Amino acid sequence: MKFTPKPTSHINDMTIKTGKLAPRNPAISIVIMSVNSSSMVSRAIESVITHHEYAEIIVVNTGEGTLTHIISKFLEKIILIETSYRQYAGGTRNIGIKHAKGPVVAFLASDCVASENWVSLKLKRHSEGHKMVATAIEPLSNKGGKAGVLERCAYLYIHRERIPEISIKYSSPYGLSYNRDLFTIFGLFNESLQTNEDFELNRNIMKFNQPLWDKEIIYYHEYPRELRDLISDFMARGRRQAFYSQTQEKRSLAYIVARSIKRNFDTLVILMKNKEVIRKRGFSAIFLGYFFSFFQCVGHFASKKKVY
Repeated sequence: MKFTPKPTSHINDMTIKTGKLAPRNPAISIVIMSVNSSSMVSRAIESVITHHEYAEIIVVNTGEGTLTHIISKFLEKIILIETSYRQYAGGTRNIGIKHAKGPVVAFLASDCVASENWVSLKLKRHSEGHKMVATAIEPLSNKGGKAGVLERCAYLYIHRERIPEISIKYSSPYGLSYNRDLFTIFGLFNESLQTNEDFELNRNIMKFNQPLWDKEIIYYHEYPRELRDLISDFMARGRRQAFYSQTQEKRSLAYIVARSIKRNFDTLVILMKNKEVIRKRGFSAIFLGYFFSFFQCVGHFASKKKVY
């Protein structure tokens, strides 16, 4: 379904509810991003509020419905911002930034859960002088047990660069928290992009400031657990990535597919060379993930259809 987000500066129906117990002088602002009143957002809020009462939590919900009843038990301690105009991640991030009071701003998607020390370690690293601090990822099921093989397949090939045991040589600085003054200097996120909205901003900032990778800073991400969902997710990611590469990078479809195949093969080689990855994630997940990753290439061919 084609969809063009309304610029956040033109939104005229935004509601802001500030809880009376929300921190007034927070050390950090956490922007939790929700689309169409996702019920998963309650889990994300709880993961932060349980361990980090000094953090300002700003929940930004765009699109259909309201989160008021879903997260009613948290309303006294958070800021809830809602609009009926659905946004891509860039617009949602920007709404949160504009209302954040903390000197550090971090982001958490509604399908993610923060680890117990996610906020405290971020603050520690920022206090040491780092202006951007990255986040490693674990499958959500690992929080209470062990992720299934399909979850591990998706994890290894979608977020290869953010596996805690991957070497810093192959890591990528995503899941960043930022010193808030960086947004004053470099601007905000691109609101028109379905994907890679953070890549463009980060690229500009990284000309002057390099982000810190610390494998101990982790949040947990929800991955598909059923075969149909896994294939659908790979294809949707392939569509979004190809659309971005065609429209923003001006790449041909042939180039995009070839690059994707090469990246998947490189991922296989890197993972197989890492004994710690093999021990923790398993041979079967590595090889099955390589097979399923080709559905991402299939998704490239459907990139003319903009799917959120």
